[in-house]
Amino acid sequence: MTYIEPPAKTGSIEWRTPPDVFKLLDDEFHFTLDPASTEENFLCPKYYTDKEDGLLQPWGDNIVFLN
Repeated sequence: MTYIEPPAKTGSIEWRTPPDVFKLLDDEFHFTLDPASTEENFLCPKYYTDKEDGLLQPWGDNIVFLN
């Protein structure tokens, strides 16, 4: 696996997982929920943004991806 340079210091706490890294993991685990995403960077069919506060939402039987 290659080293991934962290994002530039912008003051933001958001950093999307690189697509190739996510794909490797998703191919094995088949994630269904991203509970900490935005409308622009979600990676799973079901997702929560900070508006819904995904850490407080029920995850049920979902296979959760959390960066």
